[in-house]
Amino acid sequence: MNKTRFIFIFIVLSLSSCKEEPFTIKEPFTIINDFFYTYKNEGSEKALSEIFQTNSQLFKESRNKIDEVLNKLNNITSVVGKYHGFELICEKGIGSSLKQYSYLVKYEYQPLRFRFTFYKINDNWKLISFRFDDDLVEELSEASKVYFL
Repeated sequence: MNKTRFIFIFIVLSLSSCKEEPFTIKEPFTIINDFFYTYKNEGSEKALSEIFQTNSQLFKESRNKIDEVLNKLNNITSVVGKYHGFELICEKGIGSSLKQYSYLVKYEYQPLRFRFTFYKINDNWKLISFRFDDDLVEELSEASKVYFL
């Protein structure tokens, strides 16, 4: 009886140690912070590669698109100067499973906006879209017109 109880406890403990730890599930803010850390320290290619890997299907199917985004990003960042950090502009969502985060990315000569869209399925957040642009100044000018006030 004691031997059976010992084996049962050993099996339960072994199985519980095999389950995925809760801290391995990353929230979008953590994924984005990791992206910007890598972006600053190891460059845009590695940062984009890592963030797209949160969605293995998208990463496999879109390697050419990732390369295209990377080339466009490298071209524009060569003009806007040295990277100086980032700030959250806004977070929007639909329900609790679709979130978009817009960031002001600060460069020496002008800012860019990075937009990350994440989809949550089975408690895992996956990147489904990454876009960047330099339309912030025009949008700010438009928003400051009298008829919007």
